[in-house]
Amino acid sequence: NIANPRQEAQHDVLKAKVYFDRPIGRISLQYAFQMNRRKEFDVRRGALNEIPSMNLEISTHTLDLDWEHKTKNGFSGNVGINAMYQNNKNIFGTQRSHFIPNFTAPSAGIYVIERWTKDKLQLEGGLRYDFRQYDIEGWQQFQDFYSDAFSMQSITASFGVIYQLTDNQTF
Repeated sequence: NIANPRQEAQHDVLKAKVYFDRPIGRISLQYAFQMNRRKEFDVRRGALNEIPSMNLEISTHTLDLDWEHKTKNGFSGNVGINAMYQNNKNIFGTQRSHFIPNFTAPSAGIYVIERWTKDKLQLEGGLRYDFRQYDIEGWQQFQDFYSDAFSMQSITASFGVIYQLTDNQTF
């Protein structure tokens, strides 16, 4: 038996993936669900020592759709979308202010990656757009209710070069 401070955590995952090979390439779809239950126990006085100072559940749903097109003239690549919905819920009864507020966070992204290969040289470029929304609410130390909402978005790009020096070395 471990004394405080300590954690109790349970993490469950469910995942399903299906793909279809078509003349235009491979199309894959994946769904995943995660449930994370977490209790953290601090060193506290008296009966509070047995009550978690943090007790929360985080559930996450993800959905990914990807198309990998067939290689043609040295070009190969992927186009896809990602979606996620996350919900954090504090469990009542810790007798402490919540370290992590209750929130919901939907998000989505779209991406394209293209590769060109010729002999020992490979060039790769990618572009991605992401959006994330947060809806937050909770109770402050003296039981004052608060809520807020905000969103973020970004565009990212990448470029890479690989050159095969030998069978076992790349640069």
